[in-house]
Amino acid sequence: MNLLLSFLFDRYMHSPKSWLHEIKSCSKTYLFFIYLYISLYIDSKYIIISLLCNIIILIYLRNIKNNYKKFILQILLIPSIIIYNQILSTQLQIKNSFYTKYIYTCFSYIYHENILSIRIFLIFIHYFFIIHILFITTIYEEVMFCFFNFLIDCKNYTINRIAFISIFSLQALESIIIKINRIIITIQKKRITKLFKYYIYIYFISKLIEDIYKDTYKISSVLYSRELNDKLVYINIYK
Repeated sequence: MNLLLSFLFDRYMHSPKSWLHEIKSCSKTYLFFIYLYISLYIDSKYIIISLLCNIIILIYLRNIKNNYKKFILQILLIPSIIIYNQILSTQLQIKNSFYTKYIYTCFSYIYHENILSIRIFLIFIHYFFIIHILFITTIYEEVMFCFFNFLIDCKNYTINRIAFISIFSLQALESIIIKINRIIITIQKKRITKLFKYYIYIYFISKLIEDIYKDTYKISSVLYSRELNDKLVYINIYK
């Protein structure tokens, strides 16, 4: 979630207000994350249905201030494509049953051979859409405070370690993404030949890895010198 925040942080400020904004932050956050947890154990077809529902919600939030005719047309486009594909497959089955069975067998074989990869991809997209909807309807700090109170009451060692690492991960991820954007902008602004651009990319990647190593060293040095550990939920800096 910290990684997604770097891409979705400013979406709340630009998203129009809707009925999702009126729901209490804690209730909405807990509901979304419980749903994400349950979705790991449901069938892939229900994940696809959920993805379609998420797309409809995102289209609704995007067009909430615009004419509803555009929103209705975009929503009708999804079932229209599904119905068209169903009719087309039925017609093909009537015209050439052998050809249809062959195509179905090929798709079925590809699906069953790569079912794990397809499911992981669907779950990842599903998570991205849910977190996206959460970020455009809820302030990030409110989401964090919902979990912070829960983590304070929880005495589990593993959970405290995860919370402790998450405190520092956000700033580190933001710093890495900023550096990557600067590298891309620098290369785009310079008129560099393709051959020389290859060596430039190698140099910048090695420089990025070096910076990440330095940042990791700084964080570990601070933790060691300040005597901080994962047992502390509230971090006290000793003077």
